[in-house]
Amino acid sequence: GPLWNRIMLHLYERNAEPPPFPKPHGFIRTTICATTGHAPPSKRCPGIVQEWILPRDLRAIGRLDPEPSLHIVFPHEGDVFVRDATAGALASQEQEVALRADDERRRVHWNVGGAAIGVDANGTAFWPLQLGTWRITASDGLHRQTITIHVVPPPHRFRPGFTFGSSSQ
Repeated sequence: GPLWNRIMLHLYERNAEPPPFPKPHGFIRTTICATTGHAPPSKRCPGIVQEWILPRDLRAIGRLDPEPSLHIVFPHEGDVFVRDATAGALASQEQEVALRADDERRRVHWNVGGAAIGVDANGTAFWPLQLGTWRITASDGLHRQTITIHVVPPPHRFRPGFTFGSSSQ
């Protein structure tokens, strides 16, 4: 991802983000299951993506409502993140998660563990990792979704080599 980003920025020959992809005329954006191409069933779809479709195709993918409900795209329910508390100050600042939802029509408000999380100019919220189990809620005023994630310390460091046994050799 980061390498691709640098290549695209270099090709764009600017140090700024390229302009956003313009909305295709006459299309709407909706969530679909990446493996089936249909409206995602509750928890049985392994990958949910955003797709531009014609409004007349909503019925074909199994969605009758042109106003999809709010869906947290990242992180996912039950995700586990590792936070290294021994990292330096700069590395600690980089240990954060970008919170993303699929609702582009309304402003999404984020809450992690009872605390509101602000969004940047692009509407993205960044939450610095903290050890523990956290409930993340996204709300757009009409819809709400809550997920739970876990942030754990890194595993104990093993000695260099190819085995992880506890032999005293």
